Amino acid sequence: MHFSLIHVSEKPSAWLQAACSHYSSRLPPEFGFSDIVLPPARRTKNSHLATLRSQEWLQICAKVPKSSALVLLDERGKSYSSAQFSQQIQRWQQAGQDICFVIAGADGVNPEHRQQVSSSISLSAMTLPHEMARLMLLEQLYRAWSIAANHPYHRV
Repeated sequence: MHFSLIHVSEKPSAWLQAACSHYSSRLPPEFGFSDIVLPPARRTKNSHLATLRSQEWLQICAKVPKSSALVLLDERGKSYSSAQFSQQIQRWQQAGQDICFVIAGADGVNPEHRQQVSSSISLSAMTLPHEMARLMLLEQLYRAWSIAANHPYHRV
């Protein structure tokens, strides 16, 4: 069982990288977590958005670990409470399914790319900066583990 995150991003700020490292280091070994950063496609004044999104999607697909189900982080995806997300994580673990979360580039994904993912989840109805979405996902993965393990991090 392995969880990974692939995200298209510019170099993150130091404080945000420190926060992400904080949560990823707290994830238990059974998560087998990996974090892959890809550079955004080069934009010019004549760039066509669909082409840029396709270039980024090809980069993402090339890095997806074999046999992983793709879960796209998208504002239109399914919303979970922390407890529901913990239950979903447990279902994936019980099924032995490797999961690869994807945060696409600033321009999102093309409709045909959405059809290639196993599911989409929303971290918020609000649009989030990509690096904040990364941090929120890492914190929620840690929280999901803490809920399942009855760890005191998650208090109701």
